[in-house]
Amino acid sequence: MKYKEEGRILLAEFDDFILLNIYFPSGANSDKKYPGQMLHHKLMFYDRFLNLTEFLSSSGENLLISF
Repeated sequence: MKYKEEGRILLAEFDDFILLNIYFPSGANSDKKYPGQMLHHKLMFYDRFLNLTEFLSSSGENLLISF
């Protein structure tokens, strides 16, 4: 997963559920050379996070999500 290196998603598997601890990107852009780059990164993260949770949920897993 692309964001694994950033430590943004920590996943712990237990007998009855999967715990996801999430650190969401802010989307704030501090680099004036590339406006919108961080917002794009944030939106891509949200898309990947949604895909992950839909996959786990459709697999019958109980999810607990912590922000």
